[in-house]
Amino acid sequence: MNWTERTLFEFLQVWVEDLTLYEDQYNRCDCFSAKHALEVELKCREAHYHALLIEKEKYEALLERAKKNNRRPIYANTTPAGVWVWDLNTTPQPLWEVREMPRTTQWENEKVDKVVGFLKVTDAKQLG
Repeated sequence: MNWTERTLFEFLQVWVEDLTLYEDQYNRCDCFSAKHALEVELKCREAHYHALLIEKEKYEALLERAKKNNRRPIYANTTPAGVWVWDLNTTPQPLWEVREMPRTTQWENEKVDKVVGFLKVTDAKQLG
């Protein structure tokens, strides 16, 4: 399947029926569930690795937003091998390192230093 954040969102709605997209596309979190008390960040990867990247800035924003709203921070990723979901409250914090990365995922080739870590797929729940 050729995943997009939209298709990942729709896939997750099978498990979380009240999952709702935030209207602001530049929001630090992509969607939430009031019923299940979740704040969710969505990410689609074109390749599968045994550990998937998360930017420290996004990690901290997701934790902060979840704490503010009394919800669990969930990081959901797709790869060609499936759908992986981490509850960041129960997942070991990644080791952080500085890497030169594209400024944005799409549209630009400019590189900047970003602080990133890697979440092991063995610490995630595989949904598909």
